[in-house]
Amino acid sequence: MTEPMPPPHVAVEQEDVERLRDLLDAGGDVHEEWNGMSLLAHAVDTEADGAAQAGDPLHVDTTAYLLSRGADPTRRGQGGGGSTAVEDAQASGHWLASALFAEWTRLRGNNAATSARPVVPLMSLDYRLLRSAWGIAISVKGKAVARAGARRVRKVDGRPLWLEFAGAAAELPASSRDLLLVGLSRVAPEIALPTESVTVVVDDVAYADTDFQAEFLEIAMCRWAERAFGVQPRGAEEWFDADAQRYRFSWT
Repeated sequence: MTEPMPPPHVAVEQEDVERLRDLLDAGGDVHEEWNGMSLLAHAVDTEADGAAQAGDPLHVDTTAYLLSRGADPTRRGQGGGGSTAVEDAQASGHWLASALFAEWTRLRGNNAATSARPVVPLMSLDYRLLRSAWGIAISVKGKAVARAGARRVRKVDGRPLWLEFAGAAAELPASSRDLLLVGLSRVAPEIALPTESVTVVVDDVAYADTDFQAEFLEIAMCRWAERAFGVQPRGAEEWFDADAQRYRFSWT
């Protein structure tokens, strides 16, 4: 059964770049998939179809904008088992997108050192909570680099803080990524950004499925960011609800 098309994909389908910009600025995921198709792959498909079926001039307006927002044309859809936007462009004959992706790849290789200067080196935070016979353990591994990313968290002192997911973390469910975004947002106002734009890149989130509550991703991400940026920890009350056999927390 086809899932309803989410708003960012509707904007891509309608080639409404301004609407797409607003949705991404509001926290939309630049790698969001719909029926196994990323926003970038959808843009390539829409642009190619417009030229082939409607006779419209071939262009890369939406594709280029998504690249500027951090979309990766080499990322495979369908949870890593599908095609890439590079392959889709070649298959559809979208030669403009193919040329754009080739240049993106060349520049990424040549300028990797300058386009992603480290702000916080790769580090891990182990969040632990044990108030009963079992507990919660979540490990967050990530870094921060000086560049724009995929999802803007908010502006800090007028400068944007971004969040994106790489490695094993890129395969996390959307609901889990959203909770990590909320956790980073909790500490964002306290972060002193050293550059124009900073992106927090989460590389891995590890936990035991048997002792896991997804809502604690929020507090684990917040604790990672506090340590990474040297921010005073936010107050939180954590307890075990014996009746529900679940852990709870609230910010104080």
